[in-house]
Amino acid sequence: MSNISRDQKIETMPELMSFFENRLKEKLYTALPAIVQSFDSAKRRVTIILAIQREITDGTTREIQQLLNVPVLFPAAAGFSIFLPLKSGDSVMVVFSQRGIENFKQNYKINLSSNNSVMSIDSAVAIAGFGQLEITPADDNSASLQTNDGKNAVIVSDNQVKLSVDGATATLTNNLFETNVTIKAPDFMSDSGISLTGHVHGGVQTGSSNTGVPE
Repeated sequence: MSNISRDQKIETMPELMSFFENRLKEKLYTALPAIVQSFDSAKRRVTIILAIQREITDGTTREIQQLLNVPVLFPAAAGFSIFLPLKSGDSVMVVFSQRGIENFKQNYKINLSSNNSVMSIDSAVAIAGFGQLEITPADDNSASLQTNDGKNAVIVSDNQVKLSVDGATATLTNNLFETNVTIKAPDFMSDSGISLTGHVHGGVQTGSSNTGVPE
């Protein structure tokens, strides 16, 4: 805890309590933006540097140290995950747990607090997306998974799902599939089990063409 400077005069008990309260707040962390330095995609951990410097009582600033092995929060449950490829220089929001979470990070089950710290810098988790504030929505009225420029997107609305790739589109509704691109597949099969590539019409007379046997 910082000492009282020689130039600072504390004459009353409320002033003294206020001084110690402010010094205590300097040791507590709640949420801060941070800059990604590196990302372990398999473990979903980042190395980050907090983007807000600390101001010392003499008016100078001090950079906060690099934080290692910080878990990244992506939506995930029941064996399903949404993944985003964080890159060096991306910004995230870092939240500091009210109690130490090192024990919890070992198996993500009920545990005792790993230490007696409160909102410590060592109990950080990162939320991806903070800083990506300006995008071109692929559709203003629908949910989408998209590139920031909106050119490539999966768009989900009330009555359809649309895939868009740089102007090429494929749209699925409850009874229709429409696309403006060529469809290639090894085969097409009808509901009755008839193969497009293997289907041969009977009773066709042999001639100069191959009418009965698709090329």
